[in-house]
Amino acid sequence: MAMFEGVSLNGTEFPHLAVVGQRGPAGDVQWKCTGSLISKRFVLTAASCVSDGNVELLVVKVGDVNSAIKSDDKFAQEFGVSNVTVHPSYNTRYQYNDLALVELDKDVVLSTGVCPACIWSSAHYPFNWYEVAGVDMTAAAASKSDSIKVKLSSVESSKCESDLLKSGSLPYGTRHDQFCASSANSCNQNLGGPIQIPLFTYQHVAPFLVGVKSFRESCDGVYQRIAPHVGWIETVVGESLNQTDCVNKYKQCFDPAQMDDETEAVDPYFSRVYLHWDDPKTDNLCGGTLVDYNTVLTSAHCTFNSRGESPTKVSIVNHQAGIAEIERHPDFKQGSLYNDVALIRLDKYVRIAKWIAPVCLPYVEALEGHDTTPETFSCRVPKDGFNDKLQIYIPSKSRCSSNDTVYDEEYMARFPEGLGKRLSCFGTEYRLVPGLGEIDAGGPLLSRDETIIFGVNAYATDCGSFKPLITTDVASLIPWIEKFVLRKQKK
Repeated sequence: MAMFEGVSLNGTEFPHLAVVGQRGPAGDVQWKCTGSLISKRFVLTAASCVSDGNVELLVVKVGDVNSAIKSDDKFAQEFGVSNVTVHPSYNTRYQYNDLALVELDKDVVLSTGVCPACIWSSAHYPFNWYEVAGVDMTAAAASKSDSIKVKLSSVESSKCESDLLKSGSLPYGTRHDQFCASSANSCNQNLGGPIQIPLFTYQHVAPFLVGVKSFRESCDGVYQRIAPHVGWIETVVGESLNQTDCVNKYKQCFDPAQMDDETEAVDPYFSRVYLHWDDPKTDNLCGGTLVDYNTVLTSAHCTFNSRGESPTKVSIVNHQAGIAEIERHPDFKQGSLYNDVALIRLDKYVRIAKWIAPVCLPYVEALEGHDTTPETFSCRVPKDGFNDKLQIYIPSKSRCSSNDTVYDEEYMARFPEGLGKRLSCFGTEYRLVPGLGEIDAGGPLLSRDETIIFGVNAYATDCGSFKPLITTDVASLIPWIEKFVLRKQKK
């Protein structure tokens, strides 16, 4: 099988890629197809790859899948197979439910060249491109053939169904748990091979499997979605495939990929504060932004906990200040995300360091000649492991509108009247691992240099959800903010 116009794999790319073969009478192995390591013991592949084989003769190789290079030879591991579990609804006549789990006869040894992939388990697929890899398994491949990766994009099912319908493999067309993808390049991919998307933690890039190759033809074609079958996979594997658990478990063997160059603070001043309650269980749930040396702008829902108690102090870096007064927007109603803003007056001015300073409000004169795009939203992610969270600012790569939320039940429930004039919508498509980092509740939407505040975070699922971030616009709030700042503290 020839691969064309792709990029050669290095020794540690696709460390989950496995090759499945069958041992012949003379002891030689005929490599048949590929699969993906999803735990230390199990490989996920296509049912059509292994449903007709003798389990005792099956062989799986991981690590050294690119015979054109020598750098990955040290990672090579070969295993026998103790069991094969084919999807219970798979029928050999058709290409539906084309999934199987191959249980190795022992655990793999983890390394940067051998590492399980995680599984994209959400029904929501926000991606418009994918990665695939192919391995040449002809006899000549043993000494000189290259393994490559190729980018694919999603295509309408009708564009790839016509030829397959004629073959009888898909008599009912593609179903909800299948999708079509196509490449601008010419390439082939092995049966059972992974189609995936790389997602970021703060310090690593993790492969997330989206589908399995279900036909032997070119890279263009039908792929079996994995997400609808996660429950079955977890039952067979005997462990949770939770996305964040997976990243935490295998982070030591994922490729390092720092994202801090794009997200590091570009302004030397610090304006971000945390809100604190007397009950420490409520601490660090919300933040806010200094708009004056004794005034914080935050979300109204951040100014009371589940018992209706208000925060009593704020912290900025290693310093604290008490809260003297809280004023919620006059149009805010508890339980609503409209007009969800509040102002907090501190009991002292926090002129405690030269690098602590308030942000500027978006006055027209302040914006003249100022590079205001891309706007950045604040997010809290684990820097190393799942302990201390790091505050980062991620550039938003797109704006969105009510049309992007009107068909989403989650957003319609929270914004039944649409976005209106005081709310804005921003894309969060940064390819962060979903669930790993949370949008900073009460935090700001800032200019790229983090000196001007444009909005206050109202709602988002999380930093890696690929769903919109809704913010409350600050420009329309300027008269209210000015009145509060200039007014003397209430007695």
